[in-house]
Amino acid sequence: MIHLITYSLRIKLRNFSMVFWPLVFPLILGTFFFFAFGNISEADFETVSVAVVKPETSNPLFLGFLNQIENNTDDLISVSEMPEQKALDALKSGKIAGAGLDVYEEETDFFFEDRSDMVKRDTLLSLLVSMPNVVLTSHQAFLTKEALHNIAQVTLENLDAYFKDGTVLNPVQ
Repeated sequence: MIHLITYSLRIKLRNFSMVFWPLVFPLILGTFFFFAFGNISEADFETVSVAVVKPETSNPLFLGFLNQIENNTDDLISVSEMPEQKALDALKSGKIAGAGLDVYEEETDFFFEDRSDMVKRDTLLSLLVSMPNVVLTSHQAFLTKEALHNIAQVTLENLDAYFKDGTVLNPVQ
Protein backbone atom coordinates (compact mmCIF):
# COMPACT_ATOMS: atom_id res chain seq x y z
CA MET A 1 0.00 0.00 0.00
CA ILE A 2 2.80 2.45 0.92
CA HIS A 3 4.55 1.52 -2.32
CA LEU A 4 1.46 2.62 -4.30
CA ILE A 5 1.25 5.92 -2.40
CA THR A 6 4.92 6.75 -2.95
CA TYR A 7 4.68 5.78 -6.63
CA SER A 8 1.60 7.99 -7.07
CA LEU A 9 3.34 10.89 -5.29
CA ARG A 10 6.45 10.56 -7.50
CA ILE A 11 4.34 10.58 -10.66
CA LYS A 12 2.48 13.70 -9.51
CA LEU A 13 5.71 15.49 -8.57
CA ARG A 14 7.12 14.81 -12.04
CA ASN A 15 4.10 16.51 -13.59
CA PHE A 16 4.83 20.20 -12.90
CA SER A 17 1.35 21.57 -13.61
CA MET A 18 -0.23 18.95 -11.37
CA VAL A 19 1.73 20.25 -8.39
CA PHE A 20 2.27 23.90 -9.19
CA TRP A 21 -1.25 25.17 -9.97
CA PRO A 22 -3.28 23.50 -7.21
CA LEU A 23 -0.62 23.58 -4.46
CA VAL A 24 2.27 26.00 -4.98
CA PHE A 25 0.57 28.82 -6.89
CA PRO A 26 -2.08 29.49 -4.17
CA LEU A 27 0.71 29.66 -1.56
CA ILE A 28 2.68 32.18 -3.66
CA LEU A 29 -0.44 34.21 -4.39
CA GLY A 30 -1.46 34.20 -0.73
CA THR A 31 2.02 35.39 0.25
CA PHE A 32 1.83 38.27 -2.24
CA PHE A 33 -1.62 39.25 -0.97
CA PHE A 34 -0.41 39.14 2.62
CA PHE A 35 2.51 41.47 1.90
CA ALA A 36 0.36 43.78 -0.24
CA PHE A 37 -2.72 43.96 1.99
CA GLY A 38 -1.59 42.52 5.33
CA ASN A 39 -1.66 45.83 7.20
CA ILE A 40 -4.62 47.35 5.40
CA SER A 41 -6.71 47.46 8.58
CA GLU A 42 -4.06 49.70 10.16
CA ALA A 43 -3.83 52.00 7.12
CA ASP A 44 -5.15 55.54 7.38
CA PHE A 45 -7.71 56.12 4.63
CA GLU A 46 -9.72 59.24 4.09
CA THR A 47 -13.48 58.66 3.90
CA VAL A 48 -14.91 59.17 0.42
CA SER A 49 -18.40 60.70 0.44
CA VAL A 50 -20.62 59.75 -2.47
CA ALA A 51 -24.25 60.43 -3.33
CA VAL A 52 -26.62 57.85 -4.73
CA VAL A 53 -29.76 58.90 -6.54
CA LYS A 54 -32.15 55.98 -6.67
CA PRO A 55 -35.74 55.93 -7.90
CA GLU A 56 -38.51 53.83 -6.44
CA THR A 57 -38.02 51.15 -9.12
CA SER A 58 -34.32 50.42 -8.65
CA ASN A 59 -32.74 47.05 -9.28
CA PRO A 60 -32.99 44.88 -6.11
CA LEU A 61 -29.33 43.80 -6.46
CA PHE A 62 -28.30 47.46 -6.62
CA LEU A 63 -30.39 48.23 -3.53
CA GLY A 64 -28.85 45.28 -1.68
CA PHE A 65 -25.37 46.48 -2.57
CA LEU A 66 -26.20 49.99 -1.32
CA ASN A 67 -27.63 48.57 1.89
CA GLN A 68 -24.40 46.65 2.54
CA ILE A 69 -22.29 49.77 1.98
CA GLU A 70 -24.54 51.94 4.17
CA ASN A 71 -24.51 49.42 7.04
CA ASN A 72 -20.78 48.68 6.80
CA THR A 73 -18.73 49.60 9.85
CA ASP A 74 -15.73 50.65 7.76
CA ASP A 75 -15.51 54.35 7.06
CA LEU A 76 -13.96 54.10 3.62
CA ILE A 77 -17.12 55.09 1.73
CA SER A 78 -19.89 57.28 3.12
CA VAL A 79 -23.10 56.92 1.09
CA SER A 80 -25.85 59.57 1.09
CA GLU A 81 -29.14 59.27 -0.71
CA MET A 82 -30.35 62.46 -2.41
CA PRO A 83 -32.22 63.74 -5.49
CA GLU A 84 -30.36 64.70 -8.68
CA GLN A 85 -30.30 68.46 -8.11
CA LYS A 86 -29.08 68.13 -4.54
CA ALA A 87 -26.38 65.67 -5.69
CA LEU A 88 -25.24 68.18 -8.34
CA ASP A 89 -25.06 70.96 -5.76
CA ALA A 90 -23.10 68.73 -3.35
CA LEU A 91 -20.68 67.79 -6.15
CA LYS A 92 -20.12 71.44 -7.06
CA SER A 93 -19.52 72.46 -3.44
CA GLY A 94 -17.18 69.52 -2.77
CA LYS A 95 -19.34 67.95 -0.04
CA ILE A 96 -19.25 64.65 -1.92
CA ALA A 97 -16.55 63.11 -4.10
CA GLY A 98 -18.85 61.40 -6.59
CA ALA A 99 -22.41 60.43 -7.46
CA GLY A 100 -24.02 57.31 -8.86
CA LEU A 101 -27.41 57.36 -10.54
CA ASP A 102 -29.10 54.05 -11.22
CA VAL A 103 -31.46 55.75 -13.66
CA TYR A 104 -32.28 59.34 -14.53
CA GLU A 105 -35.84 60.29 -13.52
CA GLU A 106 -36.57 62.27 -16.68
CA GLU A 107 -34.95 59.74 -19.00
CA THR A 108 -38.06 58.97 -21.05
CA ASP A 109 -37.72 62.38 -22.70
CA PHE A 110 -34.20 61.58 -23.94
CA PHE A 111 -33.19 57.91 -24.05
CA PHE A 112 -35.82 55.65 -25.58
CA GLU A 113 -35.92 57.13 -29.08
CA ASP A 114 -33.37 58.82 -31.31
CA ARG A 115 -33.74 62.46 -30.43
CA SER A 116 -30.35 63.65 -31.59
CA ASP A 117 -31.99 66.20 -33.89
CA MET A 118 -33.91 67.79 -30.97
CA VAL A 119 -32.81 71.18 -29.76
CA LYS A 120 -34.41 70.59 -26.36
CA ARG A 121 -31.73 69.73 -23.81
CA ASP A 122 -31.88 68.91 -20.12
CA THR A 123 -29.42 71.16 -18.29
CA LEU A 124 -29.25 68.95 -15.20
CA LEU A 125 -28.56 65.83 -17.27
CA SER A 126 -25.93 67.65 -19.35
CA LEU A 127 -24.13 68.83 -16.21
CA LEU A 128 -24.21 65.40 -14.56
CA VAL A 129 -22.95 63.58 -17.66
CA SER A 130 -20.13 66.07 -18.16
CA MET A 131 -18.65 65.41 -14.70
CA PRO A 132 -15.94 62.73 -14.48
CA ASN A 133 -16.98 61.70 -10.96
CA VAL A 134 -20.60 60.86 -11.89
CA VAL A 135 -21.75 57.40 -12.96
CA LEU A 136 -25.12 57.31 -14.71
CA THR A 137 -26.64 54.05 -15.96
CA SER A 138 -29.70 54.35 -18.14
CA HIS A 139 -31.31 50.91 -18.24
CA GLN A 140 -28.43 49.21 -20.06
CA ALA A 141 -28.30 46.06 -17.94
CA PHE A 142 -30.00 44.09 -20.71
CA LEU A 143 -26.90 44.46 -22.90
CA THR A 144 -24.85 41.90 -21.00
CA LYS A 145 -23.99 38.60 -22.65
CA GLU A 146 -25.99 36.67 -20.05
CA ALA A 147 -29.08 38.86 -20.37
CA LEU A 148 -29.10 38.65 -24.18
CA HIS A 149 -28.66 34.87 -23.94
CA ASN A 150 -31.62 34.64 -21.53
CA ILE A 151 -33.77 36.84 -23.79
CA ALA A 152 -32.98 34.64 -26.80
CA GLN A 153 -33.64 31.46 -24.81
CA VAL A 154 -37.05 32.64 -23.54
CA THR A 155 -37.99 33.80 -27.04
CA LEU A 156 -37.09 30.43 -28.55
CA GLU A 157 -38.98 28.57 -25.79
CA ASN A 158 -42.05 30.73 -26.48
CA LEU A 159 -41.82 30.04 -30.22
CA ASP A 160 -41.41 26.29 -29.64
CA ALA A 161 -44.44 26.17 -27.34
CA TYR A 162 -46.55 28.25 -29.74
CA PHE A 163 -45.77 26.11 -32.79
CA LYS A 164 -46.10 22.89 -30.78
CA ASP A 165 -49.54 23.37 -29.23
CA GLY A 166 -50.50 27.04 -29.68
CA THR A 167 -49.76 28.12 -26.11
CA VAL A 168 -47.77 31.19 -25.17
CA LEU A 169 -45.53 30.73 -22.13
CA ASN A 170 -44.99 34.45 -21.45
CA PRO A 171 -47.92 36.44 -22.83
CA VAL A 172 -47.65 40.22 -22.95
CA GLN A 173 -50.42 41.75 -20.88
